[in-house]
Amino acid sequence: MLEQAAQTGLEWWDERGPVFSTMEHGARVTRIPPGFVFRERATADIAGAVACAVFAALAVWGVSLLFVGPSTDGVVPGGLWWLALVIPAALLSGGIALGMTLTAPDRYGRAGVGGALAATGMAGGIAVGFAVTVLRVDGAMRTVLAVLAAAFLVTALVCVLCTPPALRRAKIEASRIMRLRESGDRFTGRVLAPPDSDTWKGRGPVSIRYDDGAGERTLQATVHATPSRVPTGGTQVLVFTRSPAGVAPTAEGVHIELDTSIAPRFFPRPREYESAGADGGTM
Repeated sequence: MLEQAAQTGLEWWDERGPVFSTMEHGARVTRIPPGFVFRERATADIAGAVACAVFAALAVWGVSLLFVGPSTDGVVPGGLWWLALVIPAALLSGGIALGMTLTAPDRYGRAGVGGALAATGMAGGIAVGFAVTVLRVDGAMRTVLAVLAAAFLVTALVCVLCTPPALRRAKIEASRIMRLRESGDRFTGRVLAPPDSDTWKGRGPVSIRYDDGAGERTLQATVHATPSRVPTGGTQVLVFTRSPAGVAPTAEGVHIELDTSIAPRFFPRPREYESAGADGGTM
């Protein structure tokens, strides 16, 4: 028997999917939950990136003190005391970066913006930590650490440069979806068949059929979902389009999402998709 949930309504929205896309795929797919408001200013994430940088720098510096030892003037203590700094600092830096990435879809519709800022903070902090350590060593070690500091600094700069385009693309796609929801023609459609589990990598192609009043039309889309929420044949969806009846919509002119007014239907054997995606792939 197909798995069906016991309640209906907007609570069917779930970050695990299914999310249908005709434009972007993988990490670039845009998820717009009900009530979504795009955050044009990334102030909170910039603050998070700064915190990531500070803790990452402290972690690298603490590790260097464990190996290089205290400074010659005895002001900076070495030894195991710094282990108490390294572990919390590393955990805090990584935890903040992970949190920024996981919660970014709630603010921007996709994880890329938060991920780029988190990577900026991590790489920048590591670069600072290596740069400070360079001042305390000599010889070949100084050269190695200087190269590492430069490499992480370049990485941080690349991530900084990637952030504005990522924010702009996220805004464009989120605006497109919200416009279609608000002013597009809405039709009820259905998934013709579940995606092929043999090629599943956290996402897979599906066919959507709907009637626009001038006849039935079939759309091709990519569905992103966790194994337990892969839509099966007959899963009801909503199709939003700006195309006149009888005219096939373009990829930009259509948006597909799960119909939240009824209990969704998911593939009854999620293990088939778990094993298929075991070698990689993300939503």
